[in-house]
Parts: sequence; C-alpha cells; structure tokens
Amino acid sequence: MAQVSGQQVTLTWWGSAYATGYNVKRATKSGGPYITLVAGMPETSYTDIDVANGTTYYYVVSALSPDESADSAEAAATVGTWLWIYLPFDEKCGITASDASGNGWDGTLINGPTWARGYIGNAVSLNGEGQYVSLPAGVIRDLQDFTMATWVNLNTVRPWARIVDFGMGTERYMFLSSQAGNGGPVRFAITTAGSRAEQRISGQAALSADGRWHHIAVTLTGGVGILYVDGVEVGQNGAMFLTPAMLGDMGYTTQNWIGRSQFSGDPYLNGLVDECRIYSGALSAEEVAALAAATP
Repeated sequence: MAQVSGQQVTLTWWGSAYATGYNVKRATKSGGPYITLVAGMPETSYTDIDVANGTTYYYVVSALSPDESADSAEAAATVGTWLWIYLPFDEKCGITASDASGNGWDGTLINGPTWARGYIGNAVSLNGEGQYVSLPAGVIRDLQDFTMATWVNLNTVRPWARIVDFGMGTERYMFLSSQAGNGGPVRFAITTAGSRAEQRISGQAALSADGRWHHIAVTLTGGVGILYVDGVEVGQNGAMFLTPAMLGDMGYTTQNWIGRSQFSGDPYLNGLVDECRIYSGALSAEEVAALAAATP
C-alpha cells in the first residue's frame, strides 16, 4: 500500500516467509520501467521523500530469498493537492448535481430537494424532512491527506444534523456536523470502530442559523486535522491517524451523503448547501481563507 502524507510517500507490504530482504522500485509510468530505490532492505516499509509535487509515482516490491522474486502488484500515489470533487450546485432543474472537477462524481438529489439562490450562483435546498444528496460509491477511495470545504446557510440548527457524512454505516464513517449534541460545537469526526473510537476536531460553537452564509472546511495531513469556520481555524487535533482511505475497502464507502447521517435517529439538514469541494491533499490556512473570501 502507498500512502501520501505531506511531501512523502510511505509504502507498506506483507513480508515473505523466507525473504532475506526486499527491493523497492519506482516508476513515473504505470508498468514501468522501474528504477530501484533501495535494494536488500530487511524492513517491510519504506518512505520515499524524493518526490515532486503533482507527480504520480508507481511502486513495486520484490523479495530476495536469496533469488529475486517477481515484482509485486503495483501501487500508485500522487503527491500534492488537486481538486477531487467539486459540486457548484448551479443547476436550475433536475435531480443531478454535476461534478465540475471532471472526475465524474455527480450527485443525485433524493426525496425532492430544490434549487435556490446560492452563495455563488445556485445552491441545493434541503428541507430537513428526508431530503439529501447522494454521491457515488467510492467517492473518497484512496484519499489520505485531504481537504473538505463547503458553504452552508442553515434554516435551523439541529443536534447532529450532518453537512456531509461518508461511510459504511454506524461503525465506519466520517462526518461534518453543524452541532455536536445539544448545544455542542461544530464537529468533524472519523472512525473505523464506531462512535467511541472517533477521532474528532471540535470547534468553539455550533454553526449559526442566522440567515447568513458560512464557509466550513477541514484539512488533514501528517496526522494533524484542522477545522475552519469562515476561513478562521476553530479547532485542531494533532493525533489523527485515520484517513478516508481506511474507511471501507481503500475508502470504497457506499453511503456518501450531503445532509444525511449514517445514524437513522439523527435529523436531516435544514438549509442550503453550495460550492462543495473535496481535495486530495491538504490546503494551507491561506488557501482555506482564500476560499472563504470568495466574492458572491
């Protein structure tokens, strides 16, 4: 497996019972040709720090026992930050929210959400009574370092109402909620073992239903998660080892929703959502602030 964290790629693999060492090889084209980064290393992990932003690398590993085995299956990793999904919600009719990133992650409006005036162009309007937007299975697969950002304008603040919630049910998920519990603050959480094992970032207050648009974002890189409201950091957790790629099978989650929770007892979101973005890679504080400063 290849995982990106900041400007490095960490490879891990299952060892071979009789191996005396491993060769780690890399290419910039799928299928090679590969160059050997390290030969005969005894460990079953390797961190590649000689990488360039925006480049996709392809890795294979072979075992020595003492003859060299065939190469392993190829693992790929792209270094840097780029737009993974972008839903501007600028449609005027229909039930499809087109993904403007070009990656094909179109959303589907469920149970009758409508289109309304948004922060920029149009927005999707959710009534809090069973309406939500569903995104395709696998939309967060392979995401490790990431950024999630969107504009919201709430009609009401409801405990545990989700702005977004991607997962496989009530054991494996990540969510962004406008209010954690009764009177709690805005919160991001991710878990692979239910609510008691959540890794959380909590803000300082609930997101307001004050008739204004608010920008909310979360970034994760190198185990550090940061939560922003209106371009300002409101919470941080420096011990977050979980990533979206760890949910499901390499992040292949099947219940990916805007405005709906994995938990059936939680309320639906009542308000407007606009300009929903997910990046592979973590935006800087300055880049998050620039998104929040966008002119309507």
